[in-house]
Amino acid sequence: MSTLNALLSACQAEQEPLLLETRERVAQWGSWLQPLSGSSPVGEDPGYNDDFQQMREEVNKLSGADTELIYRLAEKLLTTTAKDIRVATYYCWAKLHREGEQGLAEGLELLAGLLERFGPQLHPQRDRSCKAALEWLAGSRMTDSLSLYPEVVRIDAMRTTGALLLISQLIENEPDETRPELNALYGALESRLHKAGGVDAVVPQNASTSETPSPAS
Repeated sequence: MSTLNALLSACQAEQEPLLLETRERVAQWGSWLQPLSGSSPVGEDPGYNDDFQQMREEVNKLSGADTELIYRLAEKLLTTTAKDIRVATYYCWAKLHREGEQGLAEGLELLAGLLERFGPQLHPQRDRSCKAALEWLAGSRMTDSLSLYPEVVRIDAMRTTGALLLISQLIENEPDETRPELNALYGALESRLHKAGGVDAVVPQNASTSETPSPAS
């Protein structure tokens, strides 16, 4: 089974410098990471919120999901209603469909920032629900979508790996029974990188691939 270390090795990256770069990128999501209010930093669980329900309905469609709508609803929910892992993972998926791996990397950096800033306060707050929300990233919906974008850009692969490294560090102290298992996502990313010929063969950064995230886009 693939591991995060195997993905890091495939990227030919050193962990600490990559984590440092990731933390710098996470800081650029500052406005999204602000508490919603002094009395309720993460807001109320959005499970029964109309926008959340609409977003989930789109995500669950077998085909023809409106990823633009998912993207907009996720932004609205995260910045005005609730800090929620489910919303953040759906945002990652929508960003992947909008922008390829660069979008996925940006979404994962946001998710890492939320985990670092709010930790166990994030919705859903039940341990097993939180575990399931994070493991959605490694489900077939995400890995199938990733296969639609076989071209690998070096900087994007590095950013994705860095964000996953930070997420892994943030959840590593969870008990075994509630620690999310993301190996399927690591494996899909590693396989995709190898199919592209390895990190030395992938497309280098170019004018269309910005190193600076654009969280407000």
